[in-house]
Amino acid sequence: MARTPIAFPDDQLHAIQLAVQQLAVRYPDNRLFLARAIEEIDRIAGRSFGQKVYRRLLVAAGVARTPSTATFQAVLDDRRAATETAEGEVVDVTEGREDSVQAFVRKEVRVALQDWAPSAPPSSIEGEGAAAWLAEHCERLEVDNRALREQLQVAQTEAAVARAREEAASALFAQVQAGASARERELVDRLARAPEELQALAARLEGAERRRLVETDAMRQALRDERSGFVARIETLERELASTRTALEVYRRGAGSITTGR
Repeated sequence: MARTPIAFPDDQLHAIQLAVQQLAVRYPDNRLFLARAIEEIDRIAGRSFGQKVYRRLLVAAGVARTPSTATFQAVLDDRRAATETAEGEVVDVTEGREDSVQAFVRKEVRVALQDWAPSAPPSSIEGEGAAAWLAEHCERLEVDNRALREQLQVAQTEAAVARAREEAASALFAQVQAGASARERELVDRLARAPEELQALAARLEGAERRRLVETDAMRQALRDERSGFVARIETLERELASTRTALEVYRRGAGSITTGR
């Protein structure tokens, strides 16, 4: 008969998924990640499971990495051995209490060191070598810390320069924007006044056109009057010329008769 798959309450499954996702980001090493993930799953669920259940929970949490079966089995074996050791030490209450406490402390120190420096191999932090490794690692961390502080100082200086440049650029942009806004307002005002100015110009042109028409009519009338005056003057002069010619002819005749009688 097939075994019924293990089910988890929704809140418990959500807590497991969240914890596994955080551990996957924190531990790049598959073995350390598995050890902490399985420990966290057991803590949340309150019991231990087999490899298939753990794999199903990793998939449900969306963890992309796929630890090998050998890695899974090695982690499970380590946990089983640690559990059996802890149980054996707890049974011997009278004689093994101190050894149990020491074993527990060593286990917690090992886990803490693995959390602190996941790249360190477990063998280098066991027994008497732990103090030497810890001192060496602290020295390296101090060197890294000084380097990081120097980098931080450089970054802060660059950030201050960048902020100064940004403030200067912002001030220049504000100045340019203010000038552009002023020109825009001036242009808008001029455009708003343009219809009135065009109307005034049209009125002035219309008045000038009326004056031109009146002046043209007056000039035409003056020309007509002047022409009429010239015509009347010419007619008068022609009459005077005809009268003068008649008088001249009479004078010539009189002068001829006088000459003949002599």
